[in-house]
Amino acid sequence: MVVLSNTSSRAYVAAKKFIKMEFPDFNIPFVTSGELAWYYLDERFRGKKCTWITWRRHESDKYLNSLNISLASIEEADFLFFHGTQTIASNDDPAAASDVQLSLFYNGQIDFSMMEVLKIAQSRKIPAICANMDFSAMLANGKLAYMPGILKREYEMMGGEVVCFGKPQKDFFEEAIGLGTKAFLKDNNDNEMNLSSSLAKKKRVRVIHVGDSLHHDIAGAAAAGIDSLLITQHGVHREDLLEEETNQSISAMPSFITHCNDAVEAAVEVPPLLMRVTDICDRLQVARPYFILRSFAV
Repeated sequence: MVVLSNTSSRAYVAAKKFIKMEFPDFNIPFVTSGELAWYYLDERFRGKKCTWITWRRHESDKYLNSLNISLASIEEADFLFFHGTQTIASNDDPAAASDVQLSLFYNGQIDFSMMEVLKIAQSRKIPAICANMDFSAMLANGKLAYMPGILKREYEMMGGEVVCFGKPQKDFFEEAIGLGTKAFLKDNNDNEMNLSSSLAKKKRVRVIHVGDSLHHDIAGAAAAGIDSLLITQHGVHREDLLEEETNQSISAMPSFITHCNDAVEAAVEVPPLLMRVTDICDRLQVARPYFILRSFAV
């Protein structure tokens, strides 16, 4: 198993959070969009200035420390960094004015102050780096929160340049597939267990991606050519997929979810939840998952 996440955290931080969330300590690989973004910043922007859109309590976040990247106002920054959606942290000086707090995380609406930052950045033609392409995420308390993908989308609509990392990018999935393949070959004493990640990707094993976002998980899996399983009860599409209480137990659906029209024409009885999933996929013009499941537990 490999954990593939659009978290803006680095991989080692995400792994620690995984354990705190009471997942079993499988000692498995993590591939995060935040990790890939960090390496990109290290290569392209070390020693530069940025306006950092991040999370509250960012003072304890060591993400930028080792990159020698300093914080600056949007008038002086070399780039925008979409890392979170709660705070505009634009100055390293503790004595400076407090950070600008945003409501985007809670309501999905871009604040006036944030919109002004985007407008100035676009007028200066500075790039933005996005470490989390998600539009929304389901919190542990069941509430929906809004992610940096909203800022990415808005800045691109304004004509701004955005370099982004994570799902649904094919390369992101390929990185995880490569790590998973290497682990599988090692566990099975394959004589090619020392394959590089790039070579391991070519020796493809059977892979399924489990996720809750049609835009990021399912679309990315389809682009990478692997099967996907959509979680419906606890995911970001939960409200769209709410159904009446029923005694019917629906587990993983067989592959006809990808060919729902053929199933209907063949007079196969299609469960209501399956129809809702295919309807929303068609409406959003995104790929259909190969399987669906109400919930998933490790």
